[in-house]
Amino acid sequence: MKRARGVLVFVLVIVLLLSIPGATVFAQETVNDLGPVSSKDVIYQIITDRFYDGDSTNNIPVGFSSNLYDGTGADLKLYQGGDWDGIVQKIPYLKGMGVTAVWISAPYENRDTAIIDYQNDGSYDTWTSFHGYHVRNYFATNKHFGTLNEFKDLRDALQKQGRDSYQQEGIQ
Repeated sequence: MKRARGVLVFVLVIVLLLSIPGATVFAQETVNDLGPVSSKDVIYQIITDRFYDGDSTNNIPVGFSSNLYDGTGADLKLYQGGDWDGIVQKIPYLKGMGVTAVWISAPYENRDTAIIDYQNDGSYDTWTSFHGYHVRNYFATNKHFGTLNEFKDLRDALQKQGRDSYQQEGIQ
């Protein structure tokens, strides 16, 4: 009896919600209106440092310890060299997969010092902030990814191909 009453209350609540003018329109708009993207978009998330190294001159920026760059894929705790020029060079690859929007790593200037991860046995691992989550300056670009003008070039190249570009914070 309690179960039947609970089902009846649930059905009545749904009927009442559906009878409110605009309630169904609001629900429909919420599903279809996702801002700059729609439910028909194919969004490809790129961790910029891991995607493709299009400009090796920014792999070890001035003042950055070369010990924190690997570039071979052997030590994934370190920078690997992917950058915005690399994404631009791979637009045909993305287009071939049907990608309609790109979601990249945070473009901001990042912490450029070693992150020491001490282990229980007394050893330690060294990490870098290749992922973009250790922002140092929201008004400057990550030197490993490129300059502000190169970021704008990436945006323009994606939009020229009919793609939208989004930085990570723009999606969340």
